[in-house]
Amino acid sequence: MTIGEAIEHYRKQKNMTKHELADRLFVSASLVSKWECGSRRPDFSMIIAMSEVLGVRPEDLISRDKLMSGELARYIPKGVSPDSLPDLLSGFLFELTERDSNVFLLRYYYFKNVKEIEDILGISSGNVGVILFRIRTKLKSYLKGKASR
Repeated sequence: MTIGEAIEHYRKQKNMTKHELADRLFVSASLVSKWECGSRRPDFSMIIAMSEVLGVRPEDLISRDKLMSGELARYIPKGVSPDSLPDLLSGFLFELTERDSNVFLLRYYYFKNVKEIEDILGISSGNVGVILFRIRTKLKSYLKGKASR
């Protein structure tokens, strides 16, 4: 099932119209239509919000691997197989400090936003943003090294 099909399925299961879902997400009904037909894809934060409105887990709308790799797509070099990504990410996590590993996991596995990470770890939002940027840069270098082997 595509993400668009999942959105439509769970929206209808909740007996919601496209307009009602759009109103709850503060977007237009035409955007909801585009998501459902597959011409647009909601971003990470919208998937989280939508899952809350629909009463499902984010991974019910899109798999964790697809969601994670979607947000990290520009940091994944060509030549890295999507199938190998989960194993590569596991290896990458062992190279991070405990704090950075926690930030990465909270963001990309538990789908927490920057404010939630700030609250959980007691790190300012600005620092969380910087840490995430540095982690993604490290990830790109790590994956480039693995892809060239």
